[in-house]
Amino acid sequence: MKRFLQFFMILAIAVGQIACEGPEGPEGTPGPAGPQGPQGPAGPAGTGTTAQVFDLDDFNFTADDDTLGINLTALAQAGITVQESDVILVYRFEAAYINSNNVTIPVFSPLPQTKLLSQGTLIYDFFHSHELLGIYLKRNFNLTTLSANDTEQYLTNQIFRFIIIPGEFLGRRSEQFLTYDEVAEYYNIKESDIKRIDLK
Repeated sequence: MKRFLQFFMILAIAVGQIACEGPEGPEGTPGPAGPQGPQGPAGPAGTGTTAQVFDLDDFNFTADDDTLGINLTALAQAGITVQESDVILVYRFEAAYINSNNVTIPVFSPLPQTKLLSQGTLIYDFFHSHELLGIYLKRNFNLTTLSANDTEQYLTNQIFRFIIIPGEFLGRRSEQFLTYDEVAEYYNIKESDIKRIDLK
């Protein structure tokens, strides 16, 4: 009988606790933020995405010499270095115009570049490694048949612009670069950043 009463009392207490439990109340207001934790360790040094840019001015092609060769390793003295993974883009100066702010803006077109002349087809093309860069003319006519005006326009005093881009950063781009302006905008290239080299 004693055990029965003990069991009955335990059961009554348990039922009472269940019966007395009401609905969950609203969530209380959050407490104040704790103090800021210590600063974490410095991360590894990053690599800049700044492109290297340089111009080659006043180069002359001739009927006997239709290739421009540049030893890239020799440009180190001008602060220009090329790694094996780098990508080099080449542009040819076409013209210049003065904008609304009275600033002269050069216009560059990417290589390869094709010119359809009365004598035939003239193509500016290029190749490169991390040590050598070459620009050459492909054509289906003799360059000596060009007029004096065409010779001046297409062969003499040619200006080329070279942009050296770290290969890993170019690889992040989903689209192909089409114009110089696109590259200049993406890599924040300003005319004041352009280095000029002289092969003479």
